[in-house]
Amino acid sequence: MHQTPGTLVISMASSADRRALQLFQLQRLGLAFEFVDATTTFDVPAPEMAHLQRRWARRLRDTEVACALSHRRAWEIVSRSSDPMLIIEDDAILATDTPAILQAAAALKNVDCVNLETFGAKKTLGRRAPLGVGDYTIARIFRDSAGAAAYLLWPEGARKLLSSFKTMLPLADAAVNLTLDLRKVQIEPACAIQTSILSKSNPISHSIRRSMIARTRPTETRPPFTEWLGYKSRRLQISMILTFQILCGLGRSSRREVKYVDSTEALDVLKGAFPDMIA
Repeated sequence: MHQTPGTLVISMASSADRRALQLFQLQRLGLAFEFVDATTTFDVPAPEMAHLQRRWARRLRDTEVACALSHRRAWEIVSRSSDPMLIIEDDAILATDTPAILQAAAALKNVDCVNLETFGAKKTLGRRAPLGVGDYTIARIFRDSAGAAAYLLWPEGARKLLSSFKTMLPLADAAVNLTLDLRKVQIEPACAIQTSILSKSNPISHSIRRSMIARTRPTETRPPFTEWLGYKSRRLQISMILTFQILCGLGRSSRREVKYVDSTEALDVLKGAFPDMIA
């Protein structure tokens, strides 16, 4: 039996509600964890921020840059470790089965990253194989569309992700989804979900449900020609990767939505952490 992996929680030091949620649920699950102080927009000098905002397929919001750098900080920690670690954002809700799932997943061979969450969008996944925990299965990810709120990452996988930052600054989920040599699998049903996704089908009245990234607007000014050319070049690279992923999955995959294992339980976790929450 493998030891249950440790957990890194990406969270701003000022996010008292989100840290309270994670303290409540991780202690409830008996998971060892530590907070990784998230990079904020105030931590990045203005000239560096302006440079980093131009290193993707479009001009990034300042909060998107901060989020990407926060995940990179977590990857650096995992890259120096000898064992896989769970990385979660501070609004992720974890199912009761998560400790057992992590133990079983840590024993997997030839895997760099295990995605635990669903984002409500379809994924291109391979055939299911039993994980050995209840009715949970794993499937190879050929193409994903979003989500980096809960994933088990191996040190080798962390080093591969860090290398994706050498020529561009992808969003965290884009780095996970587009790094070609990153060996990824999906847990089905998902045992993690963000409160912002959970709230789409549940009328949650609490500040924790709001996305931190969505609070700022993208830049709408027309970029200079050289900047625009850089965006076009990176979009071409991304299109080539996506085409390759589609070709790899032909005859071996299907497009399907991954369901969350128990939305009612997720709401109970939120209510346990915040008794005055309306849902």
